[in-house]
Amino acid sequence: LTVGTIPQPSRIDIWLRDSYINLFMENRFPNSEASITFNTVQGVASYNYPDTVRAIEALTLFRPDGTVITVETKDMKYLRRMNNQNQAAPSMWAEFYNTINFRPVPDVNGPYQCVLDVWLKPIILTPISSTPCLLPIDWLEALDYGAASRGHTDIQEEDKAHAIQSLLYGFVDPQTGKYTPGLIQNLQNRIQASAPFKDWGMQPKGQTQPFTRRR
Repeated sequence: LTVGTIPQPSRIDIWLRDSYINLFMENRFPNSEASITFNTVQGVASYNYPDTVRAIEALTLFRPDGTVITVETKDMKYLRRMNNQNQAAPSMWAEFYNTINFRPVPDVNGPYQCVLDVWLKPIILTPISSTPCLLPIDWLEALDYGAASRGHTDIQEEDKAHAIQSLLYGFVDPQTGKYTPGLIQNLQNRIQASAPFKDWGMQPKGQTQPFTRRR
């Protein structure tokens, strides 16, 4: 079907798209990470970054000679208490909407190079069928089941949708109270087990961020 010259996606395309978005937004995969680099400008405190970024995982600031500047992560409310006229090498930063904000304001001794390690949002192309799938190959089964669950829900086959949800997310046996993990948790455990730092069987936490950091 088309409206004008724009092809309309099939219901299956929409189910696959929504399943893909859900998995990509809930889990961090190697293909969902990237680094963004920019230089500060004297007297400029706020810098935009692409709206394709889901979350900032880390920020590293460098002096022109390559040495690292230690910067603390704050929230915007905290930064607003600071004088926005004082210029020096930044010592703290905060994320607000899609901007990075520094205090003190970068000075003439810059430019300071800022490297952001980010978690990307999924990019959906038109037509949907041309969207590249960036999920690891072992997650394709979860993608298919997620789309199938949405399909059964749309055509009001709730029992089949519920069965797939139990397969994906696990279930509790009402007789024994025992929890059986689902496919997604098993896949997450596989990622956890392959973490480069696993002395205690867990990945180290990333840099602490304000609760507003997720989009």
